Amino acid sequence: MHNKNIFRARISPITKTGLMVCLMLRLCIPCTNADTGQTGELPLYRPPVTEGEILRREGGNIGVTRGFNRELLRDLTRNMTGGFTRSLMRGEERSLMRGEERSLMRGEERSLMRGEERSLFRSLMRGEERSLFRADRGSKELQTDTGSEVFPNIPIPEIMAPLADLRTGYTANPQPLLFWYVSGPWRGKIEFTLNEIGKSEPVLQRYEDRPPAEGIYGISLADCGITLRPDTDYEWFVAIVPFPKERSADFLGSAVIRYVPPPETFTDDLRRRPDEEQFRIFARAGYWYDTVACLCRMIEQHPGDPVLRQYRAALLEQAELGKVTDYDRKYSE
Repeated sequence: MHNKNIFRARISPITKTGLMVCLMLRLCIPCTNADTGQTGELPLYRPPVTEGEILRREGGNIGVTRGFNRELLRDLTRNMTGGFTRSLMRGEERSLMRGEERSLMRGEERSLMRGEERSLFRSLMRGEERSLFRADRGSKELQTDTGSEVFPNIPIPEIMAPLADLRTGYTANPQPLLFWYVSGPWRGKIEFTLNEIGKSEPVLQRYEDRPPAEGIYGISLADCGITLRPDTDYEWFVAIVPFPKERSADFLGSAVIRYVPPPETFTDDLRRRPDEEQFRIFARAGYWYDTVACLCRMIEQHPGDPVLRQYRAALLEQAELGKVTDYDRKYSE
């Protein structure tokens, strides 16, 4: 499932306070579309969790300083540290084994130096190349395989980000829809994983169809036969796996979701409201995933409606999704 289109943000990255003031002013401006009759204020999302660790992760630079610094630091430390650690282990093992054998003929000192230098150089180079590649994916290409297929010199999309709350996002649906954004095509499949936090085995792991173009894609847990347990945190991942035997190089995004059953009064009120009002009700009640699902469903039904695109862009902006909002904004310019 995917949708295309939206307009480019014109808000400059001033201070956080200034950004929120601009956003609040925009949320108070009614939007109207003569073709579909959509009218009303932009959705105002009230996150149920406002403090604590940021749990959402994005693949690539979404244009938010927080996200870029965290991604770059994670990539550099994980890959360079992984390369250095592997170099020490492999280097010491190989150099000691080969060095001790050759030292009988060539001398212990020369063999140990050669073994350590070569292994350190090779593994550090691999670690640095992978970390730099992940830090700037738009300028790199690689050979990758998914299953039995091999794709030579296929560039990885610059951005892959879950449409999710920064922290724990709530849903009123035990079998919700989950959506993510990809900035470009990918000829391999996307790996989707759902984990119950604290459990070792995944609840669900499957491969989604390859994205043919930039867009917003999704998965239905109902179609997968998965039901979330109430008041339980789950983490979900979408990943491009360029090196199946080296998972530290995965290009991924992840987020946390919690199923919080709504009170009956909320459910009764929701049933009486038309579809075009339900996303605002979900947003005010703090149900992120249901707000996104409502908007995505309406956009799928009316892909040319610029007002619906504005609504979704405004919602994603409140979750600090940076460049992801440009996808919808460009359709209403």
